[in-house]
Amino acid sequence: MLPRVLGLALVFGSLARVSPAAAEPGVWDVAREPKLAEEHLTLTSVESFLLGHASAWDEMNVHKAIIDYLRGERYLDARLELLLAQLRVEATLRGEQGVRDRLTDTLARTPNSPLAPRSFLELARVASLQGDLSGARAYFSQALERLWEPELRSAAYYGRAKVVMESGHPREALGDYREALRVARSPKYRALAHWGFGVALERSGNLNAAFQELMTAIAIPVQSTAFAAGTVLDLPDVSFVPDYDRYYYKGLAAMAEADADDVPPQAIMDYQGAAQYFERYLSEAEPAQHLYAPNARRLMQACNEHARKLGEQEAKRAREPNEDAEP
Repeated sequence: MLPRVLGLALVFGSLARVSPAAAEPGVWDVAREPKLAEEHLTLTSVESFLLGHASAWDEMNVHKAIIDYLRGERYLDARLELLLAQLRVEATLRGEQGVRDRLTDTLARTPNSPLAPRSFLELARVASLQGDLSGARAYFSQALERLWEPELRSAAYYGRAKVVMESGHPREALGDYREALRVARSPKYRALAHWGFGVALERSGNLNAAFQELMTAIAIPVQSTAFAAGTVLDLPDVSFVPDYDRYYYKGLAAMAEADADDVPPQAIMDYQGAAQYFERYLSEAEPAQHLYAPNARRLMQACNEHARKLGEQEAKRAREPNEDAEP
């Protein structure tokens, strides 16, 4: 879980400048609410965990807090509520209604918390994972009204663009993808924005421009210490709703590579690979009547046709006499 949550350190950077998150409750506070002392220790452990310098005791304390959170434990300190919700979203990438309810409740009570901007981003992700596209779009917009860190703003623009495109408006999503590219700092979010921008361009009817964006996305190196990731789409914290849509992205990228290939046998292999990705997407998208299934069907047929024509040309070339051969 640790690789997925270290990005939350950005939150603590801002929090430390606003008010110390680990400010110990006073004697009279503890006298009124004895639970505050225990929560302070848990909050300190969560901070250490997110900042990457947790002790074994801190890690144990964090895991216990998450288990208690899942069992319905409520915390008096709103910061702890928000951070544990973020940990849960980052760790599972599931749209859990319980997490959404607790985030909504805590943000309603503490709308001016330094953690609120990032929490609206997590709330948007939960809504998106649930398939609540209109809710996700509203939460991403609320996050963008509050966030100032470029990387988090890039994540919010990218997330809003995805739900707008999934709502059937790929042309409208292009503006948010451009903004995500403009403010992105890390290779991860630059690559994701190029991927999304490319797919949105194709779904808007501009296939050639889509290929250019996707070739740029593929060229951005992705570093993952946990395991080998072929592209940014393979990172564990990159999700798709519906999940099978990732095969559309991969199919379109393979098609872009095939279009750019100068070596016919390699182009044939790339077109065939692209067709397989589209077929994998369609196996779930067509029964679900996904909005972009007709696009994928046309693209798959185009890939098969390109591969067939190139194969025929290669076979004809192989049958022709070699002009350089000796008589």
